[in-house]
This record gives sequence, structure tokens and C-alpha cells, in this order.
Amino acid sequence: METDVLFDEAAAGLKKDGFAVVRNCVDATKLRLLVAEYEERVVPSKHKFEVRRERHGIEGEDGLDRVVHIANIHELPGLAHLAAEERLLKLASACLANKGVRPLINVELFDKPPLGNSSTATPPHQDNFYFRASEPGITLWIAVDDMDDSSGTLRYVSGSHLAGLRMHEWDWGPAGFAKNIYDYCDADDELERSPGHLDPGDVVVHHGLTIHHASANLTNHRRRAVAVNYVAEHVAHSIVDDLYQPSLIFDIQRERLLNAAVSDWPERQVLAVTSVRCALGRPHFSSRIPGTVTIEDGKLAVRIDGCMNEAIQALIDSGHAVRGKPRSLENVPVSQKATSYSGVWILNDAELEGIWVQSSCGIFVDICTPMFLQKVEKPIDHADLAKQQAAAGMLLDGSDKVDKDHLVSFQCSQPRSRRRKLYKHEDRGTELFEEVLTGPGQSKVAWQRVEHGKGTVLQLEDGSPGWWVVCGSWWGRILGREENDVVRHVSCRSLWHLITTYSEELGLDENVALCGFHATFGRIEKPGIWRVVQDLDPSQVGPWPYVLVHHRQSRGMLSGQF
Repeated sequence: METDVLFDEAAAGLKKDGFAVVRNCVDATKLRLLVAEYEERVVPSKHKFEVRRERHGIEGEDGLDRVVHIANIHELPGLAHLAAEERLLKLASACLANKGVRPLINVELFDKPPLGNSSTATPPHQDNFYFRASEPGITLWIAVDDMDDSSGTLRYVSGSHLAGLRMHEWDWGPAGFAKNIYDYCDADDELERSPGHLDPGDVVVHHGLTIHHASANLTNHRRRAVAVNYVAEHVAHSIVDDLYQPSLIFDIQRERLLNAAVSDWPERQVLAVTSVRCALGRPHFSSRIPGTVTIEDGKLAVRIDGCMNEAIQALIDSGHAVRGKPRSLENVPVSQKATSYSGVWILNDAELEGIWVQSSCGIFVDICTPMFLQKVEKPIDHADLAKQQAAAGMLLDGSDKVDKDHLVSFQCSQPRSRRRKLYKHEDRGTELFEEVLTGPGQSKVAWQRVEHGKGTVLQLEDGSPGWWVVCGSWWGRILGREENDVVRHVSCRSLWHLITTYSEELGLDENVALCGFHATFGRIEKPGIWRVVQDLDPSQVGPWPYVLVHHRQSRGMLSGQF
């Protein structure tokens, strides 16, 4: 609890000033030993492209210019996977609004050699100028040595993270390794703040848009720090270069084992392993998912010791995809409370249009569409069409609420751990909330009942995923994806995420992905006249040219199920 309060205070300071200090956050002794081992074993043979050295300064013990910055630490596991360390994960999550987090790049080492010249200085810059995340992340800057202003610790322009991205250009001066803010001025100088004296193990967290810089080390002792960069996992896909954000497709090999193909490049393998460990670490939950993540035979292997569905959901939330057998309605425990929810419900929302038809036997169909799609001129952009939701499923009994479980969906399938909770809002039973669990927080939508009734359910005779639910004058018709549809076998954050991230690797056709699922909802105006009120294809709204009785579909015949 004390740690949580400490991290919350850091998050508040970060929000206000753009940086905050967390004392004694990391085991300093262990970190110093790891850095010393890395400098002795790895640095002498590391490619010069990844090691920046002082120019025209004092030679080190190895006869080379002294090290100033080492990018891409991946060779020593203890340092390479530092981003997945539990306390750092929790701190990063607290500072990113209690979301799941992912490392942006591998760990970096920054050194200011004693009595260094001006080539060791770091010019004013903002980290998100390089990463270009749609929502800027944070950096945890971890002190390895004692340091203060005289040894060249970082200085921050207080509040600069609130003013957006500034103009940068290449710095052709002595430093030469970073871009420099073009219009840095006296007003910025006046807002400069120092974190003060730092002991080994102290962490300074700063925002991706906070302007910061560091002078040369004017003391007789070293000034080293390691940096870990994070971004909230829900914006990880906005980082275009997969060197920064690997997106993996996992295959379920057997119970509790998943694997994914990864690049042959060692540094990318390390980042992939660290990212998955962060996903399973779940800093925004109360507990981690136990398991191991390793590289075996050129593939990333994940062995789960806890709940497999929770692990799959954690990987999906982190931006990965999981291929596996789709679920069916067989052996699903039906809610004993389904009758109390039976009827027709309309979404009560200013931005969304939705219809939900619920039968007393537990099976339901629903659709949810952004209102703006009704006003968009044709043709409608595919990215907008992919924002729709439609599903067929069954109500299940939860521990304290009823679970609305999607068994087929227009969006990518989800493991059973991702259910939608329902709870009554009024005793009369005319209004309720649907609570979508997405971590420690929830998003909620309100439904208003417009018609009571037990409802009649019809299922495709050939066993394909297709249902009608008819209640009074209302009806909903869902046809799930066919067996050869790639999307049917993949769990992912969203359909559009799958299309934009994995189309090439999966051989996915955008048009097929959008048209492979059908959802049509409407009313029976009078015998023989059916009207579509809502459809995944907005052009279908209006009179419907089909009748229900003995109507043969290309994917089977509809027959009654009550």
C-alpha cells in the first residue's frame, strides 16, 4: 500500500510538472553489478554504431574514447529485461493512468565520464519527437551512481509537456547524437528544474513531451544511469516501426503453451520477450500471470502456469493476436436469470445506436453502431465500418452478476475471460447497464427495455454460426464467419487492429474481413413486410426483400430452436 501511494504521488507530480522523483525504487547494488558486468563483458565487442563516445577527450583504460551512451542493451538478460521488473512496471502503469504498459525500445545506458568535455552534453529535446506515439509515453531514468547538478544530471523544463511538440533539428555541434530544439530560449531557462541529488536506485520519471537536457560531468567521479521507455499498450500499434513495438501472432500449441514466430535479430527477440513479460506482469491488476517466456528453436514460447484465458487476454490487450479454435454454444452453462432479461433493449446513448434482442433460453443477438455512420456520405470509409460491434452469444451466470458472453462477433473473437457484466439500474427492470471489463476500470453503456417477451431462437441447421432471435415485432439476425475466414480463428484487440497490423502476415483481405460477418436487425411492420432498422452495411437499412418461413440460405436452412 505504501508503494502504491508513492507511485500515485509520482503520477501526480508527473502530470503537473512533467517529471517526478521516486526514491530507492530499484535495488541499487544489483543494478550496479549488472552494469559493471555489462561494461566488462559486452561493451568491448559491441558494434560502434550502438556506442557513442566522447570526442577529442581523455582516453579510457581500453585506449578508446570514453563511453557516453549505449543504445539497445540486449546481451545481458538481467539488464535486457529490466522493463519487466515488477516495481518499474507498477510505477510506469501508475504514471500512464493505470493502463497496461509496453517497453518502447531496449534499455539504454547513459554515462557522463568524469571531467568530460562539451561533446558529452545532451542538448534540449523531447523523447516523443523520436517515437511519435499517438499518446506520448514516459521514461524511467534510473540512477546507477550518486549524482547532482555538478555531475550532469538531467534538468527539466517544468510544465513543458503541456505545450505540445516543439521544432527539432539535427544538432551538428559536439554532441551530434540527438536532435536539438530549434527555438530553446530564455523563457525555457527560467522554467528549468533539477531533481536534486540522486542516490543509486533513485528513479526520475519524465513525460515523453517534457523538454530535458544534461550538461557535461564536471566532477571526478562517474555519472551513469539506465533508461527504460514505456508507452501505454493501447497505443503501442501507433508506433510504426516494429523495431520499437513487435506485434506477434501466437498459436496455441497445446494446453498452457503458445508460441509465435519472431525476427532472427537478437535485439528484436529480446524486446519481444520483454514486451510479453510486461503483458503477463499486468501492473494494472492485483496479480501477475505466472509463466515463462523464452526463445526456443527460433520462436518465442510462452508457458502459462495460471489461467490460459487470462494469459490470452493479456496478450491481446498488449496488441498481439492469438490463433485458436473458435468456441461454440456446446456445453455452455446457461444463466438461470436469462428470463428476467428477455425482451428487446435499445441503447440509451448519444453517440451510439444499438439493438439487443434477448431470448429466455439465454441466446441473444445485438448490434452497436456509431451514430455518425448514419450521416456519412457513401462510400463509407472502412476504418469507420470497422468501429461497429455485433455479436451473438449467451447469458452466463457470474459470481455476482450475469455475464453477457460473445460467442461469435463481428470484431475478433475474445477468450472467455472477457465477458460483459450486466446489472440492474432500476428495480422495475426497464433499464440496465452493460459493463465491459477492460482492466481495473470499466466502460459502461445503458440499455432501455422497449418490449418484453420470451423470444424465439432459430439456428442454422448445418451447425454454422448463425442465429435469428425474434421477440414480438422485433427480430435480429446474425451470421457468423465461415470456417475458411481467417478472422474467425484469431483473437485480437479489434478487427481494424487486425487488418492494419496483420493483413500481410495472415494474407487477410480487407474487404473480405469486413464483409465476412452479417448482422441485420429490424421490425415486422405487418405480415409480409419486414424493415431493416440497423445493419453492419448501412446501405441495407429499409424494406427487406426476404421472408423467414422456409427461406434457404447459402449456408444452411433455418429451423426452430426454443
